[in-house]
Amino acid sequence: MADPRTAPRASTPRSLHACLDDACYHATDGVPSTLLVIGIDAVEGGVDGGSAAVREAVRGVVTASVRATDQALPTEGGEMAVLLAGAGLVAALGVGERVLRAIREIHLPTGDGEARIRASAGLASTEEGILDGGELLTRATAALAAARRAGGDRPAVWEADAQPVANR
Repeated sequence: MADPRTAPRASTPRSLHACLDDACYHATDGVPSTLLVIGIDAVEGGVDGGSAAVREAVRGVVTASVRATDQALPTEGGEMAVLLAGAGLVAALGVGERVLRAIREIHLPTGDGEARIRASAGLASTEEGILDGGELLTRATAALAAARRAGGDRPAVWEADAQPVANR
């Protein structure tokens, strides 16, 4: 059987899965990690939410809002995944809220004024017994979808015994 930390994965960048599998491996030693998946909900002001300028602005804010030791990597769906190594859900939820506030404060100049960006975040933690990187990503992405269904512009946490819960 292939080692899950080195087995190739389809479509998602290899470095993301390597980081996730490594975090899950270390969780067996009692070191929790939480994955934060951030997705753009809307861009107001006449700019395409998928534009390079929007993605770069969000990437810059996310990188500036997390610790230097955290891993911020793109997902195949265009979201930004941030692996918060050594952080449990409570600490990670605070980081998620801080990142979303920083994204709301982005003022992206356009020809007609400024674009404003709104985003949501989904969180899943190895504290919930997740010991597979792919499952960690799946659950954080499901929590992101729950945040969006709840109206967006908020974080949501995956809970093992329940559906994802949106925070507001």
